[in-house]
Amino acid sequence: TVSTAAIGGAGGLLLREWGLLDPLLATGVPHGWSAAVTIGPHELPITVPPHRPGMMAPRRTVLDALLVDAARAAGATVLEGTSLRGLRWRDGRVVGLDATGSDGDDLEIAAALVVGADGVGSRVARAVGAETYEQAPSWISGMYAFVADVDIVQNELAFGGGHATLAFPTHDD
Repeated sequence: TVSTAAIGGAGGLLLREWGLLDPLLATGVPHGWSAAVTIGPHELPITVPPHRPGMMAPRRTVLDALLVDAARAAGATVLEGTSLRGLRWRDGRVVGLDATGSDGDDLEIAAALVVGADGVGSRVARAVGAETYEQAPSWISGMYAFVADVDIVQNELAFGGGHATLAFPTHDD
């Protein structure tokens, strides 16, 4: 999954607006108002104003569980461990989907709206013949890892020599 764990700026404001900032902070995610940015030999501290939500980098397992629970509480039907088999069509329009449930049972799901949020190489996009409207080669690549016992107390970003390193404290050290 192409993703990032760092949340700051508008991300924190949206979490606050949705009523999820305090529940996220209650999980013990490291949370702060400063970052250290290094560009070559230059160091630049960044400070978030105290009235803003600050910066954090929650584990996706923690954040995703909060988001799914909030969607469910708002009335969404959440089917986890379900695999798409195909889309249901009527009069040239997608009106639902066929799936296999987590228990192996076949599901026929009617829907007024189907959102293909299934990532890069989307099966839903292929099934509806979605047009590619912007495509460009990648000039960068990245990798990430979770590493314990590293003395990081704030977000750190370093750029130089054609490389970038980002380090964020997160759950579970």
